Amino acid sequence: MYPSNGSSEAIKDTIAWLRGENPGLTIHIFEGEYEGVPAYAQGLNITIKRYPRTAAGIANMRTQVKPGDIFYLSQPSGIDGNLWDGYRDFMEGIQDLELKVLVDLAYVGAVAKPYQIKVDYPNVEAVFFSLSKSFGTYYQRIGGAFTKRPQPMLYGNMWFKNLLSLRIGSELLKQFDVYHLPRMYQWAQTAAIQRVALATGHEIKASDVILLSHIPADRNSPVAQGDNAMLYRGADVGGVVRYCLTPMMDVLVKRFTTFDPTKHLNDWRCKGHLTPLSKDAP
Repeated sequence: MYPSNGSSEAIKDTIAWLRGENPGLTIHIFEGEYEGVPAYAQGLNITIKRYPRTAAGIANMRTQVKPGDIFYLSQPSGIDGNLWDGYRDFMEGIQDLELKVLVDLAYVGAVAKPYQIKVDYPNVEAVFFSLSKSFGTYYQRIGGAFTKRPQPMLYGNMWFKNLLSLRIGSELLKQFDVYHLPRMYQWAQTAAIQRVALATGHEIKASDVILLSHIPADRNSPVAQGDNAMLYRGADVGGVVRYCLTPMMDVLVKRFTTFDPTKHLNDWRCKGHLTPLSKDAP
């Protein structure tokens, strides 16, 4: 396992490493997946192919892949914020292809209902994780990667890493299980959806990831026009308009709870979990 600055550094470096091994590789993704991957592909001059997350799209993908190509996907899915019901069937159905699969678990820890995600498939090259979404530690950049083989581009991170961020992440994981925070704040997701629905006049569905909500739509649907066009995710048919609820939930949690992060840090220090960096530290 390698620590990294969130999951983005590990994803970018792993893609670059695999391209070094196979300069002619192609990255395959579902329409609407994490936008960072196409950006990395463009920067590294890698061809990227997108497919609808449908039976026809997957069948088409099977005709396009070459040995050594990459397939990237997230679970829970970044497309709509839901646990993809077809994940296991998809993963089992591509074992005959010579793909290197990258699985992004960035939303693990932000889902309230019980779930399991199998990642020990033979063709999984790397699994990425991050605490940015589950704990709101985006600016602390706490993440990492589990890789099948030694990853030379991340090797130096075993020494050159942010020890304070890793310590914060370790303590968060010790104190809160994977369901604690999403179950604690699911009320804020519901309240945020009500406010967005009132402001937009649309019927909005809660995503499994409590930070997100969505409206099932096609790209040409009226609900996917205007300001919502930039929020559309997925293929032209059968996609979603996806809303990020984080700013509204932040307002609601601060307004209706008495959580004091400064006091929480002081409690940690009193228990010996964290040591102040100086006498002036809070």
